[in-house]
Amino acid sequence: MNQRLKRTTAWICLLGTVGAAQILTQSVGFLCGIVIVRWLAPNEYALYTLALTMTSALNVLAEGGIASGLMAEGGRVWQSRTGLGSVLATGLALRRQFALWAGVICAPALAFLMRSHGVSWGTIAIMLAALLANSWLTMLNTLYGIAPALHQRIFAIQNIGLIQGGIRLAVLGAILYFWPLAGLAICATIPPLFWSLTRLRHISQGFADFHAPADERVRRSVLAVVKRVLPGSIYLCVSNQIGIWFVSLLGSTHTLAQIGALGRLGQIFAFLPPVAGALFVPRFARLPAESRIVLVRYLQVMALMAFIGCTATGIIILFPKPVLAIIGSHYADLQHELILQMICSMLWFLAGIAYNLGCSRGIVVKPFLSIGVQVVCQIALVTILDVSSLRGALWLSIIMGIVQLVIYAGNVVVTLLAIERQI
Repeated sequence: MNQRLKRTTAWICLLGTVGAAQILTQSVGFLCGIVIVRWLAPNEYALYTLALTMTSALNVLAEGGIASGLMAEGGRVWQSRTGLGSVLATGLALRRQFALWAGVICAPALAFLMRSHGVSWGTIAIMLAALLANSWLTMLNTLYGIAPALHQRIFAIQNIGLIQGGIRLAVLGAILYFWPLAGLAICATIPPLFWSLTRLRHISQGFADFHAPADERVRRSVLAVVKRVLPGSIYLCVSNQIGIWFVSLLGSTHTLAQIGALGRLGQIFAFLPPVAGALFVPRFARLPAESRIVLVRYLQVMALMAFIGCTATGIIILFPKPVLAIIGSHYADLQHELILQMICSMLWFLAGIAYNLGCSRGIVVKPFLSIGVQVVCQIALVTILDVSSLRGALWLSIIMGIVQLVIYAGNVVVTLLAIERQI
């Protein structure tokens, strides 16, 4: 009993320390977002929202499940410098291939959407260049963050994130004060990403041999995960932003700016995925292959994240006016929409945690089942809801968030229970 109490106390202290540091880091990121939404005119912020959405889609396609496969493989050889180096080398080779195809798909899509809002070709070229650079640096940051995460260098990772946020805030302030343009707001992310990459790469050198060759066995194993994850990732890059896509194609630029601004407030949950990614996912990946232990830990993490998410949502729902004042007078009348956005953000956050935990153990829902159910739901919802309006788009995202949470969490639980019955 005393041992359990000590372990629980240690976890609470660790979670509190990591959480506090992550809150500070995400607060800087949140402040960056507020600077952007307040200093850009609504029409410029609408363009920034489009570019940011396409950046997310590009990152999802370029990742394609590779990080999950690498984390699972790295969890098996994390104590071997050569083995971990081979895992990273294999991941880097795969990432180059995936990034190329992702750029070919996403660049024309962004150009089309921006031209539909009357954006000049010069501005589109700047945004595309910034978007591709941003995606490439983000990809490398993720790759070189695997080794420190597996070795639980949590505070070093968080220090890098905090300094990166500070650099971004300084660059944003210097640029947008004089030139409040959406394209330059995207460009401001490049210097801090480059700086964090150099730091993560330096730390990774202590745990991984960068001269180790790529491993064909690791490549096959990672691609096996990718084959299960990629169809869902492709669908995910569309469904996660489906509300914004419909508003962009069917709604007005003003409505697009509104949904983007509310999305900024939804970033209150942004500090939780990095905490889970640094603290829970690597440890979850390293758990012994005992289904009962894995299931218990999975339910514990999901329950904790749900409690935190519901608490944060409840606080914001109680005080909508002060929260809306943060993003400026252009959006002061969106109190009801703010509530919908907070619920939506919480659900998508929980679905993401459920998905990432499962992937770290190689438990991935069959694409035809996941995508099939979601497509049927979306078709039904599009016929019922006015998806060109702000509220309609938010309700669509809320319901799809519920569907994804049920699918991803249910798949992990059912899979682990089935393994337990077979033992």
